[in-house]
Amino acid sequence: MTGKGGTHDSRHYKQFPQETGFLRKDGAWNTKYGQFFLEWYSGKLPEHGDRILTAAKATFRGTETKLSGKVAGIHWHYRTRSHAAELTAGYYNIRYQDGYLPIA
Repeated sequence: MTGKGGTHDSRHYKQFPQETGFLRKDGAWNTKYGQFFLEWYSGKLPEHGDRILTAAKATFRGTETKLSGKVAGIHWHYRTRSHAAELTAGYYNIRYQDGYLPIA
């Protein structure tokens, strides 16, 4: 990863995971570089959620409005080893790591 360029081998969003260097079965997602990138990237999702909830709380302070949130389930390409759709959505959900728990 260099600067703001993201992963160097992720290709285009219309490609299947096996057509990319990053998301294929034994792609870069499964390397130290991939781990570093995915930990950073997945950390941005709860940070964003915190900012949104803080703004909502300030907006509705003093009212009787109840706030709630939703964690979306991402299921397409689930049977790929990389769980490509989840990784690209910010859920670092791989075989031995629950990507939904930190967000929920």
